[in-house]
Amino acid sequence: GPPLPRINLFRHPPPESGVDVPSPLPLRARCVKKRPAIDIFREVCYLTLLTMDRSNRNRQVIDLFSGIGGFSLGAHLAGFSTALAIDIDRDLTYIYKANFPHSKYLTGDLTRLDPSYLLKYAGIKPGQIAGVLGGPPCQGFSYMGNRDPKDPRNQLISHFFRFVRIARPAFFVMENVPGVLDKPFKKILDD
Repeated sequence: GPPLPRINLFRHPPPESGVDVPSPLPLRARCVKKRPAIDIFREVCYLTLLTMDRSNRNRQVIDLFSGIGGFSLGAHLAGFSTALAIDIDRDLTYIYKANFPHSKYLTGDLTRLDPSYLLKYAGIKPGQIAGVLGGPPCQGFSYMGNRDPKDPRNQLISHFFRFVRIARPAFFVMENVPGVLDKPFKKILDD
């Protein structure tokens, strides 16, 4: 068939163009209004790029629970590069390498990896990375699953935030299912 049109959802007009760009909503408002994740990601990337020249940060992200690289692709389309991608699944990591041959990647269990070591491996100091991206497993929170508060995969969200605390990025994007906001799981996010 005919080639698909190339649509770039991640670029806003530059501020000097005079085009009005809506200001971002606070994070809680974004969750409540259930805005599409792509819109939130686009706004976060755009606002970060606006401040990059005034900061000591580079235009790199770290992709946790990277899978085959969906978040990395969005970041690349928004003008970022991936300093490091991590996933526990060897098959997915292999595909990631094929999709992003110039990015560093590790196959490993985030619960057993030291964030300081990972930053050093990526050649980045705390506070220098632009963003941390990730979609921790959702099976324990999903309305389609057992919704088991004791599912060990639920704790991977805590490890995502442990990494964010040590990396000190300008922004982070964590994607998960709406069930993660329900009362039985609220403690995981609050911690």
